[in-house]
Amino acid sequence: MSLINKKRKARSIKKALEYFDPHHPLWDENEMEAFYVDRNGKHLDEMERIFLRASDYPKLLLSGPPGSGKATELAKLNERLWKKFNIIRFSAKQMTSNFEVKPEVVLNTILRIVGNIAKSKKLKIFDEKVDPLIKRTQGWETKISDVDTKGKKYDPATVEKIEKGEIIVKGPIKHKYKVMGKPTANEVITTINEMVTEIEKRRFLFFKGKKVLLFFVDMDKLEFESAKNIFIKTFLNLTKINCCAVFTFPLALKYDSDFVRMYRNFSGIYFLENFKVIDKNGRDVYSGMRSLVELIQKRVANRVIYREVIIEAIRMSGGILFELINIIRECCIIALREKVNYIDLEILVEAGERIRFNYKIGLKEEDIQILRQINNQKIKPDTVVLTKLLNQYSITEYGEGEDVWYGVNPILKPIIRLNEVEEE
Repeated sequence: MSLINKKRKARSIKKALEYFDPHHPLWDENEMEAFYVDRNGKHLDEMERIFLRASDYPKLLLSGPPGSGKATELAKLNERLWKKFNIIRFSAKQMTSNFEVKPEVVLNTILRIVGNIAKSKKLKIFDEKVDPLIKRTQGWETKISDVDTKGKKYDPATVEKIEKGEIIVKGPIKHKYKVMGKPTANEVITTINEMVTEIEKRRFLFFKGKKVLLFFVDMDKLEFESAKNIFIKTFLNLTKINCCAVFTFPLALKYDSDFVRMYRNFSGIYFLENFKVIDKNGRDVYSGMRSLVELIQKRVANRVIYREVIIEAIRMSGGILFELINIIRECCIIALREKVNYIDLEILVEAGERIRFNYKIGLKEEDIQILRQINNQKIKPDTVVLTKLLNQYSITEYGEGEDVWYGVNPILKPIIRLNEVEEE
């Protein structure tokens, strides 16, 4: 890797602002090398082994609290596997404007993005079968002509030449037309699988074609019923295709009554935790805090952000990666306004107030009461409320396995305390 492209620590607030964008996972290899912090989890190792050793096409599911860093973890997996697979990364944001997605849209998207590989490799199947099918999924109607001249049938391309006079035939031409509408799911799946077979064919004596590996990110943000339709009711749309894949899914689905059905029909389910920076009693967990201190110090020089500010920002974030990056970004914006090249506690406090104000706008009185209950009892609300509060970053999930509990985003706790004081 050249020194020109190597990412270096930000030594100014202006540069730090560029490095702290909560909506930007570390997909760039230079960013990954410079900024990635090991989560010390087994999920990546297991997923890598499953894909490398499988003789079939594993479909894995990945979930976790919103903002926990799932897209960046998939970027790390991409870094490990890109030499062995044709990897395609796709975001649910490219399929929807409101995170309501129908199962056929996901399937048709897979047809299109895998089709791009076939097209780039100039495979005949793309022009002959895939492209016409893609057009049908987009609502095109296709006329198939069955032409008979003295008992001899011609394909539509030949017929066109006959009609133009480029080919001369004897006898009358009889046309039979069949209008092809939108394809069925099985027709799309069959075409995807035929296309993948062509992609994987050995091109040279020593080089076997690579399998296709799909990374579908942001599907954890789908509206609950959309996600349930895709992953539970029509899971065969995903599991029957001959592509390896990782799909993210909403955390609330694990509390659905049909979760076991989903678990049994995919090759594996993984949950990414938030960084462990606090326990149930609100005490600091230093192992998780050290990881996040490292994450910040990899991006920005110590003279730009003081260590005590880093510690307080981590406490304020509750270990939610998105939230921590967002807090530092807000601090950078304030520092630029004040024309200073450092972030101190005063700037951090103002950043917290600004973020808190924006979160408060979306909270109703009943939401605050639920947050108080969660904060005091660490309980899980019902599925609808859980989905809403998770996606609002009002609450988050901590722990793993049987040791799972829910807590209020620390940045919102002053709102809860004020509400309690007002009631008293």
